[in-house]
Amino acid sequence: HPKFIARLQNSDRLALTDPPQTQKKRRLEDYIQNAYSTGDITESVSLSAQSIFQRLCEIPDLSFPDASYAGGFLLFFWDNGTHHFEIEIEPDQTVYYFYENRTTGEIWSKEDKGEVSFDQSVLAKLKLVALPGA
Repeated sequence: HPKFIARLQNSDRLALTDPPQTQKKRRLEDYIQNAYSTGDITESVSLSAQSIFQRLCEIPDLSFPDASYAGGFLLFFWDNGTHHFEIEIEPDQTVYYFYENRTTGEIWSKEDKGEVSFDQSVLAKLKLVALPGA
């Protein structure tokens, strides 16, 4: 079963005065590092996850994902009403994107190998789920 620690784990680096988004960002950074430190994900998955997370942080107003890991992969995911979006980082450096509209039944997916590209199709689906007012 995936370990949903990112939602629950407190970090020593968190300050009660930090804005909630800053706290969540630090929890996710710590979560990725902890998953690597405990051997649950490889260094390559950890580095890819950190790189992807940094790129996500550059998208204005984007909400931070929840995260989990199992079987060597790391998953970022968002849920917003009927919309669900995932970025799955595999040990072989494959990155899968998955979107589901739970109301219409629409399903979309894409795969990247090696260099991750947040092309327009990925950004369009991500923004449905992870932007305020989406």
